[in-house]
Amino acid sequence: MSAAPAGAKGLEAKVLEDKVLEDKVLEDKVLKDKVLEVKGLQTVFFTNSGLFKAVDDVSFDVHRGETLAIVGESGCGKSVSALSIMRLVPNPPGRIVGGAILLEGTDLPR
Repeated sequence: MSAAPAGAKGLEAKVLEDKVLEDKVLEDKVLKDKVLEVKGLQTVFFTNSGLFKAVDDVSFDVHRGETLAIVGESGCGKSVSALSIMRLVPNPPGRIVGGAILLEGTDLPR
């Protein structure tokens, strides 16, 4: 067997380096893709005592490959935010009155 020319190893290393760089650029692009966008979400409940603002102006983005945790005190709107995003707020008495929810760029109807 003959040995590879001296420049061949350098060329192989360059090709591998270029491939790693391409993979990193692709990975960065995928991670930057927004899977979920919540903008100015507002959800209210109509009660005998009047209007109760359960969620008021909540906004966030979730990119591909990310995980989002919503934390807060009891009664601060975590569950109502999640129900609103999934369009599962019981109507009546609840209603989404403002904001936009986009799933992979598509606006989810109310």
